Amino acid sequence: MKTLQNASYYLSFFKTFGRSCSRWSTAGAQQQSPGIRVLALLPTWKDKLNLQLEKLSVPDEVKLIEANSPTGEQGTMGNRGFCFTAFMKHCEDMIEKHSIDFILSGRDDTSVVKAALRDKFPHIPGPTLESTLLCYDKYLTRKYTDTDPSPVKYTHLDPENFTSENLKEALEYVGCPAIIKPCVGTASFGVAKVTCLQGMVKQMNIYKKFPASGLGEFLRGRISHDKYSEAFKNGIILEEHVDASATVAIDGFIANNQIIQWPAHDLLYWKSKPSCNKAFLLPSNLDKDVLENVQRRYRDIATRMMGYGYNNDFLSIEFLIQKNGDCKLMEVNPRMFSPLINLYNKCYTNGNPVQALLDFAQNKPIRRPIQVQYGLNSLIVSFNKKPTRLSDLLELNDPSTKDLFTPFFSPDEEVPLPYGDSGSPLAVADFAAPRREDLLPAYHTLCKKVLKKPEWSPED
Repeated sequence: MKTLQNASYYLSFFKTFGRSCSRWSTAGAQQQSPGIRVLALLPTWKDKLNLQLEKLSVPDEVKLIEANSPTGEQGTMGNRGFCFTAFMKHCEDMIEKHSIDFILSGRDDTSVVKAALRDKFPHIPGPTLESTLLCYDKYLTRKYTDTDPSPVKYTHLDPENFTSENLKEALEYVGCPAIIKPCVGTASFGVAKVTCLQGMVKQMNIYKKFPASGLGEFLRGRISHDKYSEAFKNGIILEEHVDASATVAIDGFIANNQIIQWPAHDLLYWKSKPSCNKAFLLPSNLDKDVLENVQRRYRDIATRMMGYGYNNDFLSIEFLIQKNGDCKLMEVNPRMFSPLINLYNKCYTNGNPVQALLDFAQNKPIRRPIQVQYGLNSLIVSFNKKPTRLSDLLELNDPSTKDLFTPFFSPDEEVPLPYGDSGSPLAVADFAAPRREDLLPAYHTLCKKVLKKPEWSPED
């Protein structure tokens, strides 16, 4: 991706805060000192956008320091092109140079680097690399984290070494239809639903062309190869398709091995494109007894994760809700759900997870969120037929709408073609209102106004 040329158009970067320094003991307790230094892992401009650092209430004794891309690349979507090893070395240098006490991360791959940094610099609180890997690698998530007595069926596949007979056996075991996806990745890149053996073979041949993530090389010498051998491959997971009536996610802050849950939110999808995310609704609209089950499942999984060393950070878990109210694990993510930070600010008192992390870093008590209104974080998505400039897909200069959404690309930047059924996100918009029923109409009205090629976007 090219560097976003007009980022200043809609991003206001945070101030430089007063210089100060403190240290944490290896047990995580803060010693007497003038303040702390916090390293924010921001390899792309989108990380800055997600973490909303300029909206924090940061005292003068806290200094925020950016860890940007060491190569100067400022890619926008997913982790394609992200180099774990280079970014790790860059962050190591910054930790030693600036005497860093705490680390912020809002994305899966940077959270892997954060965990490796925590293992190397044990005075910095956070999850272990082992526990973070169990969240990041979807196969290991299925194998080690799920507490369900009747878990989703799954199996591991190697895109470099498979036969039609191997795939047939895997599909017969998991059941058809099935969900297939890379074991590591971000932004749902490469996720597909397969309904027959021929479709599965086609997907595996597509995965052959995917660039290697670099994770295996990064893990060498840091994680047991014998125990987690699958993590050293660019593996694929095939898993049972769950007939779900809803999808819900819940964040929680695990602080000093105590679980503090944030409100659950619903994941909404287009009816015509069931794998294409439409919006996130905050808080969840599910029945009380279903939400209680989700919260219980969250606590069970989080407790298991603490046994592997997951501590002093947010843990985000997504569940598929079946018609009978049962919930099946979808995925576990080793970080806060950063796209909702802006809505957490608008809709909850004490809701900002980044602020909660900084409070924890300063040894302040963590306050539970209190709802004040409803919110919707919504994506404007395209299924563009050919690489097209953003300005040819979205109306960017309408005074009545330009402050209502944030583009993911510069006006002259080409939007990549969508992969599969997940679409190409063009922009994000946040809506907050005293009434839940006002949110989706406001979103649909915005889409009708700004989409120049509505025939390329999903419809309900």
